[in-house]
Amino acid sequence: MNDCAKGKILLAIIMGEILILTSCGLQERGDTHNSAEIGKNGRPIPTDMIEDTQSEDGEAAEASSEMAEATSETAEAAIQILADLDMPPLYVAFLRGEISVPNPFVPDSELGFYDDREYAQVEHVFENAAKSFSLVDVNRDGVSELIFRIYSSPDELMYILGIQEDGLACYDVQETHTTHMDFQIYDNGIVMWGQNYDGEEEIYYSYDNGGKPYELIHFVREETDSGAGLYYDWYYRDGDENAKCALRSNEEYEALISSYEGGHPEWFSCDSFADIPVE
Repeated sequence: MNDCAKGKILLAIIMGEILILTSCGLQERGDTHNSAEIGKNGRPIPTDMIEDTQSEDGEAAEASSEMAEATSETAEAAIQILADLDMPPLYVAFLRGEISVPNPFVPDSELGFYDDREYAQVEHVFENAAKSFSLVDVNRDGVSELIFRIYSSPDELMYILGIQEDGLACYDVQETHTTHMDFQIYDNGIVMWGQNYDGEEEIYYSYDNGGKPYELIHFVREETDSGAGLYYDWYYRDGDENAKCALRSNEEYEALISSYEGGHPEWFSCDSFADIPVE
């Protein structure tokens, strides 16, 4: 065999080994691709990424479970609070958004638990409002009225609701969208309303058995500054503006209002009350 023939045989052997090695390498890579998961884009997902994704999915599922458990606990707590307060069914139905009440100040209008949504859509207020309620006897008949409040400073809305002839009735509505007006209710059932955008005044009033408000005492300060440095210039009682009395000092004012002011009532958050399922 001449040298040329030997060279051809050696070259053939080398090429054969190369082909075998190449085939094995391709087979290994093919096995690796086949064992990998395929993503939505059709490409294999690296093993470490799969493990990370599975870990994230597990954490998300755990967080979702914890959130559902917390929501359930909140709803149960809300149910318990409503039960412990032993409220009339009409109050509970209002707080759960199941019924509304006629607005005594606007004909053919209703007041309800979700009124903040309408305000947010039409007037762009109360977009992130907090809601709460309290129980206060405003007419001293031994039965507490439902005080419902929507609040998002400076916007505030308060309904005083009671029961008349076995139906829910609105006794009063207080509303402000400015820091120049204020109102609050005390645990003795007396409401205070005040404003300082047109002169300055402050009124304390209560309600009769039918839910009608009436003035107890009314303080007034004229638009001009008081040279005496008084909070108010004069006052009158029982809504009788013809029986004005001049204020002689701020100490006199403090003594007068002390007989009307009470403590702050206990407020309960309404965050989940309307979402409580009907049993």
